[in-house]
Amino acid sequence: MKTKRICDILTIVLFLAVIFGFLAGFLIKEDVKHNGFETKELQTFPSPVTADSILHGVFAEAIDEYFCDQFPMRKSFLSLKANLELALGKGENGGIIKGENGVLAVKNFRDVNTGEYHDFYSAEHVKSAVQNLNSVEERLSSLGVDFTAVLPPRTIDVAASALDYPRAVSDSLNELINETAGDFYLPLTEMFQTRYDAGEYVYYRTDHHWTALGAYYAYAEIMKSFGEEAYPLDYFTFETASDSFFGTTWRNSAFYSTKPDSLAFARFSGDEDYRIEIYNMAGKVSEEHKGFYDRSYLEGLDKYSSYLYGKQVYFKISKEAEPKTERETLLVFKDSFAHCLLPYLSLHYDIVVYDLDADSKGVFSPLDISGNAESLGVDKVLLVYNLENVISTNRLLKVR
Repeated sequence: MKTKRICDILTIVLFLAVIFGFLAGFLIKEDVKHNGFETKELQTFPSPVTADSILHGVFAEAIDEYFCDQFPMRKSFLSLKANLELALGKGENGGIIKGENGVLAVKNFRDVNTGEYHDFYSAEHVKSAVQNLNSVEERLSSLGVDFTAVLPPRTIDVAASALDYPRAVSDSLNELINETAGDFYLPLTEMFQTRYDAGEYVYYRTDHHWTALGAYYAYAEIMKSFGEEAYPLDYFTFETASDSFFGTTWRNSAFYSTKPDSLAFARFSGDEDYRIEIYNMAGKVSEEHKGFYDRSYLEGLDKYSSYLYGKQVYFKISKEAEPKTERETLLVFKDSFAHCLLPYLSLHYDIVVYDLDADSKGVFSPLDISGNAESLGVDKVLLVYNLENVISTNRLLKVR
């Protein structure tokens, strides 16, 4: 009886210690908007507290999110939950699958119509988006401008052999695009699958992007589509910029025990002689840089932004070497997959770059592909927009 009483007392003491311990943690710990391992901005204590916010439930909703976001030892508990999901045989957490060799792949994508996340895609939406690109190609062809579209595959497509995911879903998506798109479309999924299965480091394990090596293979195929020859792989030196790179997939997965990736820069002789001009919405140069890489980003969380000075809306790349030589102009409409691809292409072209996801209200519209091509008098147009964006956004439906 005495032993049972002692056990009861210890249980109560332990329970109270946990409750008051976490309470003390909340009181001592400073609120943060960014915790260094998640992409989202965290909820700080809602202020000001007004009668209206209380009556309409705004305060209650905000304070609930605040307790979740500012919870002491948040990283440890998120990781524990993710690993419990694995232990229960689910193989995923938060719509992200963990596969062989620690590869992480997004499984659930946003439905453009409902905003919900699913592990399937709308075939009607994808078909309409690609058909719109067919119209763009027809217009560019009438202007005498070559057009190539690259829709980089998702990690779940490339690393299919390492993941517990129905490959038929990926295959049907790629078959739909291949059947709908004209000759301007450059299919890369099969090539990347083959190289990934052969052990080549073409996609990151913790991020959704292709690596510098993967970008090289895409560059070689793009040059082939333009009827030109790419520089050989051994022309480039791959400089390890960071061996502690964790991408957005890792940050959203809570599989924090996964080993980091290695992020590399593709270097070549004279690459510091290239000029990057970044433009503002008024069409004026706001920044100028030499070289393709901003190493200051390597000290922070967003190491991928070390390519081309972060996510810029409108910029130009040109070669400064003397004597000046006439080069063709390539117009690129892109998302972030183009960032480690553009240094390769700059060996052949002066490049004008528009971010396709930008909501520009300035002197240009990134969605007006043929209009920009005509006004700039470019020789070639390249679109680089990854399949995740094709599935989950309306951007390709809006280009013209």
